[in-house]
Amino acid sequence: ESKIALINFINSFLETKEKIIDVVVINNEPAVDSELEKSSRMDVNARTANGDHINIEVQLKNVDDMANRAVFYASKMLTNQSSKGISYANLNKATSINIYNFTFFKEERLADVYDTCFSYGDIEHQLELSEIVKIHIIELTKLHKILEKAEGNIDSLTDKEAWTIFLAYAASEDY
Repeated sequence: ESKIALINFINSFLETKEKIIDVVVINNEPAVDSELEKSSRMDVNARTANGDHINIEVQLKNVDDMANRAVFYASKMLTNQSSKGISYANLNKATSINIYNFTFFKEERLADVYDTCFSYGDIEHQLELSEIVKIHIIELTKLHKILEKAEGNIDSLTDKEAWTIFLAYAASEDY
């Protein structure tokens, strides 16, 4: 039963034409190559039916350089796929959905933006190099625009907006 909810949740954030139809939750501690390598623990580590990797992280407090942590986890999903002789064309996408119960981007121009998505690209020319890695940062503290929209008609919310509101209230100690 929770598998259906997980698929709906992931699809709402990926916003792609090709919807995920199946997902398998896998070991949440990706392998390390040596004792010197930093290990990681992912909150939800899943693989889609077509082999793409999804990591869902929930953080209640801003600790331990969250930007680099998000990049590290997404990169780990990509590098854990490699093995001798594999063609880079056969690498599966790695998507990290980071849900933060704090304001991460404090810039005024992002005051109403609760979902930011990053990939590899050229900043100056706004050119995407590859879609193989996507990193979403969801800030639960920036939901005021969605809540205003929901007051009039909750049916007007997208699945992503509804999930984000649900997560914000689930993270609240008041509810």
